[in-house]
Amino acid sequence: MAYSDGWSQGQMIDTPGEVLRAQRAFEQLAALALPPDLSAEMVRAYVEEG
Repeated sequence: MAYSDGWSQGQMIDTPGEVLRAQRAFEQLAALALPPDLSAEMVRAYVEEG
């Protein structure tokens, strides 16, 4: 099962193909994400600029 959350509602996904698509999408996003220390550094820099 997977859970998809949007701005106005959430949805449980239980179709095997859709769960696999959600898993692959999550894995792709995780692979593109910064490591936690660099992410925190980026947020700090953004706050300091604003």
